[in-house]
Amino acid sequence: MKKIITIAILASTALINTSVQAQELPVHEFGIQLSNLQGFGMVYKKERELNKLARFQMSLGDYTFFENEDRGPSKQFRLNLSAGREKRKSINKQTYFVNGFAPFVSIFGNKLQNNESSQLQLGVAYLFGIQYRFNDKFYISAESMPSLSGIISKQGGSDTQYGYNIGFYNGNPVNITLAHRFRTKRKK
Repeated sequence: MKKIITIAILASTALINTSVQAQELPVHEFGIQLSNLQGFGMVYKKERELNKLARFQMSLGDYTFFENEDRGPSKQFRLNLSAGREKRKSINKQTYFVNGFAPFVSIFGNKLQNNESSQLQLGVAYLFGIQYRFNDKFYISAESMPSLSGIISKQGGSDTQYGYNIGFYNGNPVNITLAHRFRTKRKK
């Protein structure tokens, strides 16, 4: 009789532990982000607590290359990187309000003949938007990230210039994201 009770207790404990561990597996999200049909980016998020996520974002704002007979080749690019926190609040079963902060760095370069310019931008953005979940695995969101940043700029052989910008992260008022949600097993 003691063996049966011991086995029942051990089995119950194992089932409870398995259930709790399954619930604690973090949610990961990976998405593609579009910015006014000129730029695109990738977003990776990892759930730290229920409805609280760490987010990492990389976007290529513009990459342009063209050849001009009179002036020669011209190149232009913009790369944006950010890492921050995101919180979600349920509006209804499928719709969430998202908000948070994201420090960022933006790098811009332009070359036309022998004339080069570059810009480094460091700042912080406030994230807010709406997320709609199609199901547990996919969602679409519309987000805006107003920002404040400092700028270091250099053009050709001129002196370095300093300034600030009040605008939007990656220069776009609204970004649309389509993302996939998934869980991964913990490493032992």
